[in-house]
Amino acid sequence: AAAAPIAEVMGTALPADTMGGLFWHRVRTAPDAIGFRFKTERFTNAELAALVDRIRASLRRDGAERGARIAAFMYNSPYILALFMACASDGLVFCPMNVALRRSDLAYTLGDVAPFACFFDAELAEVYLPAAADAGVAGAVVIGRPSQDMPSGIRGFEDWLAAADRTGPDPNIAASDPLCIIYSGGTTGLPKGIVIPQFGPVGAAVRYNTIARFSEHETYFSVLQFSHSFAPLIALPFCLMYGHIFAFWKWWSASRFVDMVEQFDATISDIFIGMIATLLRTPPRPQDKVLNRVRIVAGLGGLDPVANKLREDFHRRFGSTTFDLYGFTESNGLVAFERESDARKPGSCGIPSDWFDVVVAGPNDFPLSPGAIGEVLVRPRVPYTIGLGYHNKAENTVRSWRNLWLHTGDLGYFDGDGYLFYVGRRDHFLRRRGELISAWEIENAIMAFPGVVEVAVVAAKSEFGEDEVRACIVSSDPGFDPQALIDDLRERIAAFKVPRYVDVMAALPRSGAKREIEKFRLQARDIALAWDSTAEQGRRA
Repeated sequence: AAAAPIAEVMGTALPADTMGGLFWHRVRTAPDAIGFRFKTERFTNAELAALVDRIRASLRRDGAERGARIAAFMYNSPYILALFMACASDGLVFCPMNVALRRSDLAYTLGDVAPFACFFDAELAEVYLPAAADAGVAGAVVIGRPSQDMPSGIRGFEDWLAAADRTGPDPNIAASDPLCIIYSGGTTGLPKGIVIPQFGPVGAAVRYNTIARFSEHETYFSVLQFSHSFAPLIALPFCLMYGHIFAFWKWWSASRFVDMVEQFDATISDIFIGMIATLLRTPPRPQDKVLNRVRIVAGLGGLDPVANKLREDFHRRFGSTTFDLYGFTESNGLVAFERESDARKPGSCGIPSDWFDVVVAGPNDFPLSPGAIGEVLVRPRVPYTIGLGYHNKAENTVRSWRNLWLHTGDLGYFDGDGYLFYVGRRDHFLRRRGELISAWEIENAIMAFPGVVEVAVVAAKSEFGEDEVRACIVSSDPGFDPQALIDDLRERIAAFKVPRYVDVMAALPRSGAKREIEKFRLQARDIALAWDSTAEQGRRA
């Protein structure tokens, strides 16, 4: 029989207030139902629970106690899913690591986590083993058949597994206990480990369910890695709470995405705007029509002009319904989002959830009037909805969580109807000739110029102590003329906004996960590679 609800939160009766409790709620209420699909495999809730219990028993045998950190350098698979649920059930802290990491950044992350136990895929041994040695991490469990001899202390997963000795969640685990540590991308410094509480994903599941009128027992196909928050902390708990099938794959593949949607008969997915860009580059096929039934919920770029065009092109080709959202790992996502029941506004991320207070603030955190751009500040209305802080980085935690607000570093504005518009990161603004300039405003103007496919505007060092404007452009025109662009912009935008530098590139650098443009790499690019309008003026003179 189903257990009585734990509590009613924001008008919703919750079956559990921890991630582990949510998993075992699903196992108790529907043990024989297919709960998970991976590639061609199907798992009932009870079948996955049996593996979860064996992992729990093995970790307890090795001495893992509540609060111990468990590192995973693994691709998506049933094993990383079961390891996560084992940690959630016993109050261990799950620490997934991006499989794109290489020796130095993996060594840094392992050293920062200082794990009690490590798990890694055999095919990642070439990266994991030297990084673990650099970090001083000894011993691990390897998943799969190694292609090389393993050093002492490395145990095979099947040999490591013990017999299960109990089932169900540990009743002593609290909603406030740490569930996992998710590492940020580190685009503005070393990656920070964000500590997420057990209750965080439970609240995210409730918020997700308000986006659309979902039916019972849908199939959610997530394409995102477990080292990022969306799949394990939003999509998975949503499926566990509402009885949907959680389908997933080893990694994102643009060429196979439509086929996988068809194979799983999926009706919900979560591809980000950069993934949409790669999907649009695949040749059109009759099978594309299967995406007509899929609702896409993910970050779709806000006001970014390139993202808006990609979203329009995606709608025209595939016909999917898409919902943009604003959120971040520290908030367990879903701070503001478009809803099926609300009117849509182009470029908006929708209306904030009633789980949060959200303001757009200026200096000293004072709220700004509608239409004014400032930093987005967030605080929860429900305990343990957001992250507990940054692991091993108390100063960063105090700085970001100051004044009773979580300072996101994101810039945006509200309109008069309460819709949030995401503009960009705070460091996407430049100061030139005493004026504060919005990068997205210049990008929007440049996108209107013929031949421009993509653009990113970044600051360049100026001999006058402020910023110069550098426009990094991908063009479909092999004879692209930077001077013609500058002449055109001078007719349309203020002189202090017109770029000094135009850098024509074959492609813009993007992150491996969300495929976001990595502006810090553009800022580090040699300025000598860019066309300089002042040098051109000198030659003309």
